[in-house]
Amino acid sequence: MNADASCSPVRLLSLGDAAWTVELGAAIDPAIHGRVLGFRALLEALSSAGRLAGQSVIAAATNSRWRIPVCFGANCAPDLADVAAAARMTPQAVVQSNSLQRAGDR
Repeated sequence: MNADASCSPVRLLSLGDAAWTVELGAAIDPAIHGRVLGFRALLEALSSAGRLAGQSVIAAATNSRWRIPVCFGANCAPDLADVAAAARMTPQAVVQSNSLQRAGDR
């Protein structure tokens, strides 16, 4: 866990006139995850109490599957060889493992 993760500054990024992105950190870290969960709980409490102006939608975690287009070409993945070496895999095996569809995915 990063000791500084729990006290890094919050960044608010405007997404036009109707939404914001709130950044609570820039790493995958248990302290940041705790901040995210705490912020979500605060938003839910404020929303339930009618204390958020306007309309608020808080997305619930789901078991959704997302399709994310990727490119493993040299121009798009210059670190592919390094990733493969660190994982003790061939570059082709890394690409294959990140490209497999699970049963039921379409």
